[in-house]
Amino acid sequence: MSTSIGEWACQQMMAPTTDDLRWYYEPLSQRVWFNYRDGDGCRCLTYAAWLKSLDMSCRSAVAQTVEQVHDDKLTRCCHFSHDDDCWYRMQVEEQVVEPFEQVLISGTLTCLSRQSGIGDQLYLQSDSGLLSCPMFRSFLIQALQSNAHNGESLVLMAVYIRDMKSGERRDEVATVLRRDLRRTDLIGLFRQQELLVLLNGVSGEGANRIADKLSASLSHESLPATTIGWAVFPQDGENVDTLIERRYQSQLQNVDLSSGQ
Repeated sequence: MSTSIGEWACQQMMAPTTDDLRWYYEPLSQRVWFNYRDGDGCRCLTYAAWLKSLDMSCRSAVAQTVEQVHDDKLTRCCHFSHDDDCWYRMQVEEQVVEPFEQVLISGTLTCLSRQSGIGDQLYLQSDSGLLSCPMFRSFLIQALQSNAHNGESLVLMAVYIRDMKSGERRDEVATVLRRDLRRTDLIGLFRQQELLVLLNGVSGEGANRIADKLSASLSHESLPATTIGWAVFPQDGENVDTLIERRYQSQLQNVDLSSGQ
């Protein structure tokens, strides 16, 4: 029988699991118990110190998800890249620990590429970080289901690379996208000359600003001309196929789309 909420949390994290990281956050005391399964066992930090210990590339995604779950009590998932060759899924939920009648927010983090076994199920190649079309579609379906439930928007953006001479040029475009986008934004291959981007929580106005930024970066890098378009959920479509069909529903002004479809 656990004598404290911290002891209870540590006991839960001792159970065998395939999760790469598990943690419990107690909002009342602002403490986090975590076990990274790196040999150091269960540890405890203040919430602020724990967030600071996370990689900057995913810190904001974790903080935002925890805040949302704390506010609306709904289970949430987000996907992000912690490094160049692994995508992660984080599930965060609130739970009441009955023996102590205390509320905790728990999180599990799973490395999807390790779970899939062979990287080509998830990536075209590790240095580009591109998701395969089936994997991207799977993530998009998950995001649509979650956002429909929570009443949130998302944007499906398409980047068509005109006059592409080789796959290397496509990967160069993908590298610029990954540099300029958030770690929580997913990039996948749709066709040989076309990439898709999932922008969660972004509005149509936000998509226009992002497209302007990406277009400027690609021009600055002297990369092939691109057509950038986007569709917004739910106004432009409420399912995967409709959003993909309408991916050029909106586009940058003064951009020729004739060669992009």
